[in-house]
Amino acid sequence: MTNQDQRPLPPGWELTQVGAAVVDIQPGFASGKHNSDGKGLPHFRPMNVSTSGRIDRTVTKFVAPDLADRPGRRLRRGDVLFNNTNSIDLVGKTAYFGDDDFPAYSNHMTRLRVDHEKVTPEYLARYLHACWSSGEFTQLANNHVSQASVGRKTLSSLPLPLPPLEQQRRIVALLDQVDRGRDEVTNHLVRAQGLLAGFRRAVLVAACSGRLTEDWRQQHPDARAIDPEQLAVSAKVRRRRPDVSLDIEVPDVPDSYVVAPIVAIATAVEYGTSRKADGDESHVPVLRMGNIQDGAIGLADLKYITPDSEVERLLLSDGDLLFNRTNSPELVGKSAVWRSSRRATFASYLIRVKFHEEVAVPEFVNYWINSAWGRIWARQVKTDGVSQSNINGTKLGAMPVPLPPVDEQREIVRRVEQLLKGSEEILARVNATSSLLKRTGQSALAKAFRGELPH
Repeated sequence: MTNQDQRPLPPGWELTQVGAAVVDIQPGFASGKHNSDGKGLPHFRPMNVSTSGRIDRTVTKFVAPDLADRPGRRLRRGDVLFNNTNSIDLVGKTAYFGDDDFPAYSNHMTRLRVDHEKVTPEYLARYLHACWSSGEFTQLANNHVSQASVGRKTLSSLPLPLPPLEQQRRIVALLDQVDRGRDEVTNHLVRAQGLLAGFRRAVLVAACSGRLTEDWRQQHPDARAIDPEQLAVSAKVRRRRPDVSLDIEVPDVPDSYVVAPIVAIATAVEYGTSRKADGDESHVPVLRMGNIQDGAIGLADLKYITPDSEVERLLLSDGDLLFNRTNSPELVGKSAVWRSSRRATFASYLIRVKFHEEVAVPEFVNYWINSAWGRIWARQVKTDGVSQSNINGTKLGAMPVPLPPVDEQREIVRRVEQLLKGSEEILARVNATSSLLKRTGQSALAKAFRGELPH
C-alpha cells in the first residue's frame, strides 16, 4: 500500500506516517504461565487476530491478572492490535478492538492508540490490515530463522494516506458493507462445498455397496461372478459368509460379490523410492503424499529425481494405485489411481499396487479405500507415532474388498465418474466464485485507500 505516495491523493487528503497519527505504540508482554480454561485474564496472541482483520477469541490463552497490573499492558475499546511477529505470510495482521473487558496482549502484538483529531482507529486498523492483505509487510519484515517481525520503528514510518475524518468513517462503513455481503456469500459457498463433499461420500457408499448398479444387475442376470480360483493362490479367499473374519464390517453386498484381501487381487504391492529429489525438471517427476487429493492424482508442486535402475523399476504404469502409507492420522490411507503414459515414479511414503486385470478394476478398489468403510479401516489399523500415523504394506494387503463381477465394476466406475464429474464442475464454479470474492475484497480495499470508493 506504500504506492500511495506515488499517486496523487484526492483533494483534502494528506500523506503522513503511522507514527504521526498515533499517540502511543506499545508491544505486549510474554508469559510462559498460561491456561486455556478461562482462569484469569485473556492474553491475546497472533491467533486472536484473524486473516479477515477481526478479533477472534476461538482459541484464547489466559494469564494471572497481576501480570498486567499496569494500564499499558491492557487493551481498551478503540485500540488497534497489530501482529508484529509471525510467519512471513501472516505478520502484519491487524484488527480493531471494540470490546470492554480490557484483555492483555503478548509481546508478539503491538497496541496502537490513535490521535482522534487525525485518524479514527477503525480506519487505521483497516489500512494496516489492507497493507497485510496486499503483501506489504512481507517486504518490510525482518526475517528470522522460523518467523518474521515488524518493529515499532518500521511500523511508525509506514506511509499513511489520510482523508478527512468524516470521509474516513464513510470508507470504513462502506468496507463494512462489503464485508457483510462477502461473508454472506462465503457462508453459502462453504455450505455448498459441504453438500458437494457429502454427495461424493454418498456416491462412494452407493458404489461400494452395490446400490448404484442394482438396475444393471437386473438387466444382466448372467454377469459372471469372480471365481475364487482366479485370485492369487497365496491368499485364502472365500465367498462372503457370516463367519468370515474381517478387520472391518463390510456392507451387505449382493450374492454375486466376493470379499477378498487386496493381496489376493494384486500382482504387486511395493514401496516407493526413498531417494532425495532434486530440482531438475528434465529428470523424472516423483509423486508424493501431497499429490493425492480427494481420491485423484494432482500434479501441482512436483519434485524430480535423477533416473537410475531403481527409478526405472519403480516407474508408474497406467492403472497403478497409489496408497499413502504415512501421513497425519486424518489423511493416512488416502489413495488414487495413476492414469497416464507419462514417465513418473513415487516416493517412499506411498505404496504402489498393481491388480489382476481379470478380477479388479483399479478405480473400483480406489473408491472402496476412500469410502466410509475404507476410512474406518484406516483408523482401526493405523499405527500412531509422535506426529504421524502409518499403515504398512502387510496391513494394506490384508484389507478386505467386496468385489463385484468385473463387468459390474466397470459399470460402477462409469457411473461414478459421470456423477462426480458433474459435482466437480459445480465445485470448480464454487471455488472460482470464492476466488472472485477474495479478489473483489482486495480490490475494494485498494480503491478505498486511493479515495476511489463511491461517496
